[in-house]
Amino acid sequence: MLKKLFALILSFLALFCLWGCGKNNAYSSRVSENLNRLYAGENDGYVLSAAAGLREQPYLADGVVGTVIPFFRIKVVPRGEWSEGEEFSLSLLVGEESYGEKLTVSPLGDYLSATIAAECPEGKEVTAVIYRDGQSQRIPLILAQTVSFDSALRTAVKALSVQLSGYVVRGKFQGEIHARLTKVGETIYWFFSFIPPEKDPLSALIDAKDGKLLAVKDANGILSPSAAPTEKNKL
Repeated sequence: MLKKLFALILSFLALFCLWGCGKNNAYSSRVSENLNRLYAGENDGYVLSAAAGLREQPYLADGVVGTVIPFFRIKVVPRGEWSEGEEFSLSLLVGEESYGEKLTVSPLGDYLSATIAAECPEGKEVTAVIYRDGQSQRIPLILAQTVSFDSALRTAVKALSVQLSGYVVRGKFQGEIHARLTKVGETIYWFFSFIPPEKDPLSALIDAKDGKLLAVKDANGILSPSAAPTEKNKL
């Protein structure tokens, strides 16, 4: 009897996994942007923040998944006085790999930035080396701890399952998905945008700390997961 019960439980778990994995695969293969890592670091000379993952190149929100490449964008804010005429550059160290790039000044002149086609696999240490006037400073980048992309994607798909169902054909979402971690103040969010071809996108906002759904948006506006729509919920 116990053997039969054990076998029944295993069969149920296998079916559950197949259903859940298959459901996620209908969408995960359609991701054209997945910025799933946020980094931060600072010392006496600089404050750094960065986002890393994969992004379509060229970057378009047209409902079509194009060529996806590694993406790393870093923002550098010098402490103290500095001028746009100075030359700043960056070496990004990812494990044993090294990437170099010139830092460019933002349009408002309040920070420096660079975008690099650098992979940052899980478990690899990431360090930025900032060069200025022949001097260099090494700053380790600390990875923010968040719920995983797969977990957040499941939450987003579940929240928008009714609206998305019409765009799933032969087990695949007919469109592209932009997914990115975004930090506002001290809070980090997962933002998902499901973009069918020639249709308005569907969106979901998720707390990246605990995975809680905060709001969803369809073509008709904001739909709160637990309450009536409010201005405060808008994405």
